[in-house]
Amino acid sequence: MKQFLLVCIAVIILVVAIVGITWLIQQDIVHDNREAMITDLNKMAKSALEYFKSPVYIGGGGGKWVPKIDDEYQKARLNLWLTHAGFRQHTTENTFITNNGIYEMWLRSYEDILLNIEGTGIEIGKDNINPVKVLLKIYGPTGGISIEILN
Repeated sequence: MKQFLLVCIAVIILVVAIVGITWLIQQDIVHDNREAMITDLNKMAKSALEYFKSPVYIGGGGGKWVPKIDDEYQKARLNLWLTHAGFRQHTTENTFITNNGIYEMWLRSYEDILLNIEGTGIEIGKDNINPVKVLLKIYGPTGGISIEILN
């Protein structure tokens, strides 16, 4: 009877240890995905700011994120800039994909000087339901960026 009790206690301790180690590993994976996405967003910010500040005659934005013109090539220059920097375009002209997640860019209007890029990761985030999400905001004129962890 005593041996059976010791075996039961040992099994319980082993199960608790395995569950705890699995949880810690999963937390590291989520943290790593979030950090990799932040790295991607910082690279995107660097390329986007290069585009924003570069003159139009060399293919830059000339102080705008999206020129208000009808030429499709001109409208897609920021996307071309990011593609040249190594980001793969995803399903639309405003989305990009890496091994770490999918990133979507948006502006409120053509005149907006604040570019938003939201990344959706490949791991489940803090709420244990939705994927990791990180939002990058780039203020073009000053080059200021902010990163907010959404999940």
